[in-house]
Amino acid sequence: MEILRFFLFISLFFACFSCKKEKFDEIAAKDFLSANHAPISQEIANSAQVLLPTQLLQQNRVFLTGERHGIYDNQLLQFAFLKFLKEKAGVKYLLHEGGYAASVYYNLYLENGNEQILDMIFSSYRGTFEYSKSKKDFWKNLYQYNAKLPENERIIVLGLDVEHQRITAYRLLYELTQNRTLPQEIEPIIRQVRLIFTNQSFGDSPANESTIKNLVADISAKRAIYEGYLGNRLFDFELSAQNLLYTFDTFKNNGFNTDTRENAIWQNFLKLAQKYPQAKFYGQFGGYHVQQQSNGLRMAALIQHSASSPVRGQVLSIQYTYQNCFYLDSKSNTPQAVSSIANEHLFAEYTKTNWTLFRLIGEQSPFSQSLIQTNNDENRKEGTTTDYFQYMVVIKNSLANEPF
Repeated sequence: MEILRFFLFISLFFACFSCKKEKFDEIAAKDFLSANHAPISQEIANSAQVLLPTQLLQQNRVFLTGERHGIYDNQLLQFAFLKFLKEKAGVKYLLHEGGYAASVYYNLYLENGNEQILDMIFSSYRGTFEYSKSKKDFWKNLYQYNAKLPENERIIVLGLDVEHQRITAYRLLYELTQNRTLPQEIEPIIRQVRLIFTNQSFGDSPANESTIKNLVADISAKRAIYEGYLGNRLFDFELSAQNLLYTFDTFKNNGFNTDTRENAIWQNFLKLAQKYPQAKFYGQFGGYHVQQQSNGLRMAALIQHSASSPVRGQVLSIQYTYQNCFYLDSKSNTPQAVSSIANEHLFAEYTKTNWTLFRLIGEQSPFSQSLIQTNNDENRKEGTTTDYFQYMVVIKNSLANEPF
């Protein structure tokens, strides 16, 4: 009987201890958040500089924000962070969750303001989260902002993703080979590539894959000829061709291989970081891509932790979470409710405005010591919260993106 009482006492003791520990962690989290939050607006610098100090901005080279697609305020925040990081951290390169070929056309639009270029790009987005008036307005706003900057300081767009819109990549390959004297040594393969565009045959067919594989191999074997033919446009031409190969692999057998896609994004980043050494980058991607820890491959994890990364240990991730928000469903083209922030009660007291920035890193941060879920869309099981991202923005009351 005494032994039974002893074990009962021990069980109750540890049960009570666990309750106290859980309650203590919650209190500690709230105390930390109370001292590490700031309401922000479209002029982030005026309200959040204390949470994003100069030293932090200087020591990092890649800044990432992670969104749930289709939400109107995402674009406003992306533009606000871009301006803030341009002015306070010296960011010049905007990483884009889209194919590299699309970014070539975005840069052309930013140079000349011809909205027909935007119309061409967006015509290929029908049926995706990109296909909305709100997304298009982001680029118009960026054009106006860029036009006010000195030419050598203007934002340059770099697409990292595979070529989801194949037509844009084939268009670029076609247009880059127009109005140039075609060397006899490369004429057969260039004409095959042009035919894909002129015949409007953009599917992932074995014939197309074979043509692009042959093109990439031909560039490697005859680089001097291609350099003479394309000049400084060879980089755009070759990266777009190689990216089409990544696209074939990602969508092999009518499937979708997430790891293959993330590896393609990583390989594209390496090429662009090599082209622009010492550059600083900012990008807004789906939240999946900006998390720095994962069992599988993820863009931010690769950039932050890989031994071959030129910016290893210099990546800062900011995750968006949502309260009472809606997104534009890409299939039905109608607004749908977004799942609310996990552990909402921890943040509710401090989210009095529509946008609130939270710093999760710092001395004695409970978020750096344990895994506190902040997103209902993903069940993280390992590490701590700040292993995944270091800051968070709670967005409240946002409408869905505006459809065309």
